[in-house]
Amino acid sequence: MKITNPKLIISAVSKKQYPAGNLSEIAFVGRSNVGKSSLINTLIERNGLAHTSGQPGKTQTLNFYNLDEKLFFVDVPGYGYAKVSKAQREQFGSMVEEYLSSRDQLKGVISLIDARHEPTEDDKLMYNWLEYYQVPILIVATKADKVASGKFNAVESQIKKTLKFNSTTSSLILFSAIKKIWCQRNLELDRRTSGVTRMTDAMIIWILIAVYGVLMLLTSLSKAAVPLTKFFGFLGSFALIFATVIGIFHRGKLFAFILTLVGFVFVSTGAFIQGRQTTFHWLHHFVRGIMEVVVLVLLFIFFKTIV
Repeated sequence: MKITNPKLIISAVSKKQYPAGNLSEIAFVGRSNVGKSSLINTLIERNGLAHTSGQPGKTQTLNFYNLDEKLFFVDVPGYGYAKVSKAQREQFGSMVEEYLSSRDQLKGVISLIDARHEPTEDDKLMYNWLEYYQVPILIVATKADKVASGKFNAVESQIKKTLKFNSTTSSLILFSAIKKIWCQRNLELDRRTSGVTRMTDAMIIWILIAVYGVLMLLTSLSKAAVPLTKFFGFLGSFALIFATVIGIFHRGKLFAFILTLVGFVFVSTGAFIQGRQTTFHWLHHFVRGIMEVVVLVLLFIFFKTIV
């Protein structure tokens, strides 16, 4: 659904201030500073409509956002902020409970949990409370960009186990406002949603490294190669080819990256030794060095995106 004119209609603290009418409402709940405003801004494709803050506990009202007269998003005050007084927490609690338990227009709740950590006691209480009132729930595990994509399944399992997740009334996705990651296993989006391009780029890089390794192996087998060049060429070539196999099949990416570095060092050492004893033009070695640096930089960028 494309939103063209989202507006903050009212910041309510009591039932009498709720917007009139029968538009459906989706509420956003979660701990303070978990990313509710960032998620709302991402969904409506507006930066700054829902105000994000580095100060937890700043949202103290029910903020109703009208989406083109089709739907309301409701930003609910965050819970679990220790520096808010007990009286304020009780006031927020009553305000939130009144809305969530009595609002007929409420059609579902998006409950946000920090993907980096196990759900807190407050997260569990909120989930159980929503289950009790039979409100449809979408769990959104935020800050997924801080989690390696290879750990997405583990994060999902931990959240479901801790919350005693009910798959008949609830769904779960991982989200990052920074990288716009959306991952949902039952829609077969999981890591593929955020990783198709990244994995394709990585595959190209590994294939380039494999081709380079094979070419260096053939070079080492040439009659013109001196013994030390053959020795270092063999070691480097096999290291590159082995690293490629590990990288393509996603088995120990850090080890594959280190092995690639070792392979380049060995191959370059062999090339240097060969160059000292042949009449290769300096430009040959310069171009070869540039190619190696480019591939290493690309591989390093890929490595940084998966750790």
